[in-house]
Amino acid sequence: MSFGIYELKRLLRTPLIWYGRRRHAGVSEDERWRLEHNAYRRVGREVMANNAADPHFFHRADLDASSVVIDVGAFRGIVAKDLFELYGCRIYAFEPSPQFYPDLEQRFTDNPKVTTLPYGLGATDATMSMQLLGLGSTVFGEADPEVPTADVEIRDVADVLDELGHAEIDYMKINIEGAEYDLLERLMATGWHHHVRYFLIQFHEWYGNAHLRRWRIRRRLRTTHEQVWNYPWIYELWCAKDRPHPEAPKFTKEEMAQIRRELKAQREADEAMVAGERPLT
Repeated sequence: MSFGIYELKRLLRTPLIWYGRRRHAGVSEDERWRLEHNAYRRVGREVMANNAADPHFFHRADLDASSVVIDVGAFRGIVAKDLFELYGCRIYAFEPSPQFYPDLEQRFTDNPKVTTLPYGLGATDATMSMQLLGLGSTVFGEADPEVPTADVEIRDVADVLDELGHAEIDYMKINIEGAEYDLLERLMATGWHHHVRYFLIQFHEWYGNAHLRRWRIRRRLRTTHEQVWNYPWIYELWCAKDRPHPEAPKFTKEEMAQIRRELKAQREADEAMVAGERPLT
């Protein structure tokens, strides 16, 4: 593996990573994966705290039942489910992984407003080898002979958006393990980014040339969109300048602290109740 900025940052943070693993020993598998990939940075813990205060924090946007949403890297449909429950919007969910697509399809079998598609989106039509790494499944990076793979279909994002027939996309969520760079560069090359109001993007730091490519994409995106908020290398939200994001009410630090205390107390009470109902073994 090449030694780049991400690897250097992890090396420098080694003592803090060891400390973080001990401090957060009791988190879920999903939370553990996210903390590990973000080297236990404070921003990762801030995101977890925000999610505790508002489980739909990442998905708050100016959307309604008439909105059109593109979910690229839909996984098992968790985000698509949240977006539909929040807004009742029209959703196209793309997931090429054979590990996850069956669950995604099953989740929305009876929902005519959510269309699931068993392929990914990128810069061009291709069949690519995907490393099946759970949440980190990817078509990029150095192959590990011990990791199972599957051939997956990737389609040109511009062609697919043309085929869907919507002149405007209200919200595009992108979480595709390194393929976001090709996809966004293709959208900009074709001018399609002008027709997307919101971008919710997860840039991944551990792929080649990631820092430079993210900087270039963000610089170009600023000409058409405003950054609403940004948790670097986790998620960032952008909104079109000609259709700006409405000003949201803001909590003070004290109000946020109180919300988190109340949620923690409720969670502990729920866990205690469940433990009390569990039969002794």
